Amino acid sequence: GKEKDGFVGTWTPVGVPKQNTVVCVGRICNEAHEGRLNSKSIRLEGSRRDSSGSRISVDLQSYVAPVPVDGAEAKGDDEETARKRDYSFFPGQIVAV
Repeated sequence: GKEKDGFVGTWTPVGVPKQNTVVCVGRICNEAHEGRLNSKSIRLEGSRRDSSGSRISVDLQSYVAPVPVDGAEAKGDDEETARKRDYSFFPGQIVAV
């Protein structure tokens, strides 16, 4: 696919092992099936058609938001550090990661 702003227009089904960086599209779910999402319980579930409903862990430690956080410099953080903390997910949300 064509690349625009770092996003390649094709994605890899969830659960397909790859050595390189890929984009997967799926639904956010909670490993615990109840309670609040946290960095250890968040999973990405692929579609039944393309991924047979496979689930994978989402590594939020390496997540970087696509846009800078306003006021990052005012907090004393560099832009990348501030961007790494800027995310919000909820169960059922469809995302590309």
